[in-house]
Amino acid sequence: MKLYAIKTAYHRNGITGNGFHIILFKHDKKEMVGIVFEESGSVAVLDRGLLSKGEISFGVNSHRGDMFEKALRKAILR
Repeated sequence: MKLYAIKTAYHRNGITGNGFHIILFKHDKKEMVGIVFEESGSVAVLDRGLLSKGEISFGVNSHRGDMFEKALRKAILR
């Protein structure tokens, strides 16, 4: 999986919640948002353009996090 990380950030998610990383990235000319929790297999990927239009429906703006997980975790370490 090839992607270009634009920006990464870490969020604590409150005092007791599970922290997570957010990665803005490009993949196949699309800008995407990856949300990566510490636990393996806990990755969400959404199309940034669709998000800006308020589109969050399953099957419309949902992508297989498992396909992006390895590359996104690698981007976090950079």
